[in-house]
Amino acid sequence: MVKVDMHCHSRYSDRPIYWPLRKLGARESYTTPEELYRRLKRRGMAFVTITDHDTIAGAVEIAERHEDAFVSCEFTVRFAGEETEVHVCAYDVTEEQFRRGRYFARDVREFAAYFREQGVVTSVAHPMHDVGGRLEPRHLEQLVLLFEHFEEVNGLQLPEGNQLNREFLARLTPERIEDWSRRHGIEPAFPEPWRKGRLGGSDDHSGFFLARAWTEVPAAEDVAEFLRAVRGRESRGRGRGASALTFAHCALTSTAETMLNHFCDPGPLHERATQLARLVYGDQIEEVELASRLKAHADGVPEPPDEPTPEEMLIEGLVRIVMRDWHDPNLLFDRVVGRDLQEETFAIVNQLFNTLVRRALTAWWEHARKGRLMDAFTKLSLIFPTGIVAIPYLMGFRHLHADKRYQRRVAREYGLPEPGAGRPEKWAWFTDTVVDVNGVARTIQTVAKLAERHDTPITTVTCHPTPPPFEGRLRNFTPIHHAALPEYESMVLSIPPLLEMLRWCEKEQFTRIVISTPGPVGLVALWIAKILDLPTVAVYHTDLPNYARILTDDPAMEQLAWHLVRFLYGKVDRIYVLTEAYRRRLQENGLADRDIRIFPKGTDVTLFHPDRRDVAIWKRYGLNGATKLLYVGRVSREKGLDLLGEAYRRLRRERDDVELVVVGDGPYLDELRRRWVDVPGVAFTGFVEGEELAGLYASSDVFAFPSATDTYGSVVLEAQAAGLPAVVTDQGGPREVIVEGRTGLVARAGDVEDFAAALRRLVADRELRQEMGYQGRLHAEQRTWENAFRTFWDAGREASDESRAS
Repeated sequence: MVKVDMHCHSRYSDRPIYWPLRKLGARESYTTPEELYRRLKRRGMAFVTITDHDTIAGAVEIAERHEDAFVSCEFTVRFAGEETEVHVCAYDVTEEQFRRGRYFARDVREFAAYFREQGVVTSVAHPMHDVGGRLEPRHLEQLVLLFEHFEEVNGLQLPEGNQLNREFLARLTPERIEDWSRRHGIEPAFPEPWRKGRLGGSDDHSGFFLARAWTEVPAAEDVAEFLRAVRGRESRGRGRGASALTFAHCALTSTAETMLNHFCDPGPLHERATQLARLVYGDQIEEVELASRLKAHADGVPEPPDEPTPEEMLIEGLVRIVMRDWHDPNLLFDRVVGRDLQEETFAIVNQLFNTLVRRALTAWWEHARKGRLMDAFTKLSLIFPTGIVAIPYLMGFRHLHADKRYQRRVAREYGLPEPGAGRPEKWAWFTDTVVDVNGVARTIQTVAKLAERHDTPITTVTCHPTPPPFEGRLRNFTPIHHAALPEYESMVLSIPPLLEMLRWCEKEQFTRIVISTPGPVGLVALWIAKILDLPTVAVYHTDLPNYARILTDDPAMEQLAWHLVRFLYGKVDRIYVLTEAYRRRLQENGLADRDIRIFPKGTDVTLFHPDRRDVAIWKRYGLNGATKLLYVGRVSREKGLDLLGEAYRRLRRERDDVELVVVGDGPYLDELRRRWVDVPGVAFTGFVEGEELAGLYASSDVFAFPSATDTYGSVVLEAQAAGLPAVVTDQGGPREVIVEGRTGLVARAGDVEDFAAALRRLVADRELRQEMGYQGRLHAEQRTWENAFRTFWDAGREASDESRAS
């Protein structure tokens, strides 16, 4: 068999498709034509050609030097009257044919007719790649009618895209050709247009993945004989497609070369960076002398200056990471050559990225906590150099996954198996909080346990310095930076490792992303979903704007929180809220056009049950047999506990047969203890869970929940399951958890006397308490977690199907 890589690029492909690389002044490739020729020959290619974008300069260079090389070009061709572009390779062209081809590239029909008249082999490059984001199935139909050859295997396309391409070509029929010919007014100018000549090419832009895919014919003594076989449709595309790391590696090569050429002055730093780039980016990977050259720099790399420039941080950081981890040059060489270079390179870049971001955030934090805000924001500029190594990976992952929507349209249009079709549902549930004492964490913990029990593939994803104790599938990422916000020490933010999370999600092949928090982990989850083209769901657990208003007493902070909410929740496919009140609240604040649904929450009606009542439990807390008011939840200022305390004081002045129990922990606990030290009949239990908590519920008489910020109030449903009537406010979600007048009472938010009056009514009327408690139990029995979990999972599967169909 005779093999030729019919699609590859040299340094003459000099205009990257991505804006960041163009702004850097980068080329698409830095491989010289002669170097490309030598590598292709070493890798078993019988003949060599170069298909640079819209130029033949590189191909001419090697054709003038080598008899087994020929001149080709990858033309950018437009559909007349549209902005839609496709790429078409033309093989063994003269300079005159190239010039005319550039002229006719304005109209794909004229272009095809010209080269057909000239007897030049042309082939549609990467047919399942949506060049420019405007391709539709109708364009593909016209290409089938106009061109005799199609690229069957492209080395920079995902395997799923190449497989769809094969399926598409295999199912072309005379009937389809006739139908498309009538539809588009194009009469094919070659026989049997349903039988395509098939080619393959690596589409390499780095010099490293040359001959990853190739065109194969049975036999050929020279270039002319090879092209006759191709023209006669005797060829086949062979080889394999890419991963996102493959594409990123190509972009990384271009970025690195540009960085070294433009950002590093000549000298030791430039020399070290150049040698390191050759290691990381594969430029000299086949030369054993690499290890010995590197050895000269293995004995100690100088520390960076106290205030290094961003460029120095980037270069020195990369050198230091590699030297620290792989100080033995022989080991280094073995790892790079003997193992997966793409994975090794990603590991280096990921570590460098994390190191630079951590350094910038640490500097920011040190200035911010001292009140030097201008200095703090200046330090954040140190993050920008990280883009030099991060952008190629962002582009690589996005580039390959961006074609999914186009490929799904093609598959549906022609009855082909969709890429990824039949893949079982598998969700990643992202959250900034997983073991904290709050409703979000408790909901996630419950869902994770149910998923484990039912063998449902849901993985909880979080970011914490140490792996938290957790029942269920959990993936914890070590944060790049972990610190409390200045002035709000109880709010701890963990900055996740972006690239590492992205790579992991792609490898795991999730079908859906669920986001529970609008913090750093939630924002990264949204970013990952957009890059990987995954359907997204966000659950609005927390009324962030309301919390911001209460905690800061600053309307500007409330508006800033709304901007964050609109940014995150406005970009997901579906929003789940916990109550109708919050559906209306989001709709009234800029999210009216979104798909907003009610999240089906439940409770454990077996654990929380009236049968657990045991009044003797109060002895351990120093309380007697008086009527018990119970609060369960996070002990923080925004929960309305000051209002509850004042309402209780008023009630206590009227009667001494009532006591208040506060269950929970939080940043406001110590202050509450001090403020209520003179109030009789108050007990603070601290954090309680499990059967002990269930016993406290069942052994109380009235549940008091004064919060006006909770989006739901799981504790209110738990209290009803335990047979307690509840008093809640008319703002937030808890009022929808009860049935007003039947399972509890509603008081005006912020109105101490109204809340006290509701408590007074229930304390004074034992029969009313019992009746409401009984009705509350019946109400809770209809809202079990088992039913809620199954409803949410089934709805998510349907949404994934709808998303794939869009």
